[in-house]
Amino acid sequence: MSALSSDANLMGYLHVAIILCLDLIKSPLPANEPFSIVVHLSVEPENIVDFARLRGDLDPPNNASEQIKGMLQISDIYHNPQIEENLGGKEGLRALTSSLKADPVLAPFTSGDSPVGVILFALGKSNSMRKGPIVIEPSYMAVSRKRDPFRQTVAATGKSRMQALGVQSCVEYINTAIRMDKANCFRLRTDMTSEDEEIIRNSAMDMCIYEDKSLALEALRGRLCNEFIYMVLLEFEDIPF
Repeated sequence: MSALSSDANLMGYLHVAIILCLDLIKSPLPANEPFSIVVHLSVEPENIVDFARLRGDLDPPNNASEQIKGMLQISDIYHNPQIEENLGGKEGLRALTSSLKADPVLAPFTSGDSPVGVILFALGKSNSMRKGPIVIEPSYMAVSRKRDPFRQTVAATGKSRMQALGVQSCVEYINTAIRMDKANCFRLRTDMTSEDEEIIRNSAMDMCIYEDKSLALEALRGRLCNEFIYMVLLEFEDIPF
């Protein structure tokens, strides 16, 4: 997660996605008003063929016992009032952001009028979250306000297409950049766990008969309908939604 936060380009798109998710253009935050945002992460196969095999769309390979190589992906971005209450509500957020502003390393970035909030990274089905600071700088607000279309590479074809600027397209840009980082420059490659694999297997099951109602599974199902590489993968199968 720290590797994701350290890349300026990926974090730029994440900032814009958060601004649009919280609708900060139409509903700007009052001065010194803190906010919170949840970024739900998942670990998925770096090879889309392995993803299809886990879902049962393709037969497993002969060496199926080998551990699948994975990569970090953003599953969803959302504001959760209940999680915010667990942090102590607005007063708790103010205390957290005040301590962030007092940090000498962060002080140059939090001294102006830019909104300062708490970003919470959740991974898979884990109930624990990693907290960190987030500062919404004017440059990101300007990009979000203009909402100019941008060019995005399609991982399935290697070609590019124009995308409207939105929460989902920003998330897809980040996920595609990670997927295409074969040299692991972002340091976001990792081995998949049995729980990671289970979430993908469950995504192929009928929600009416399956008991798994986790946020991780719901987020993955949403991405299957929105991210181009998954839409191409599922185009020829009957999706049980």
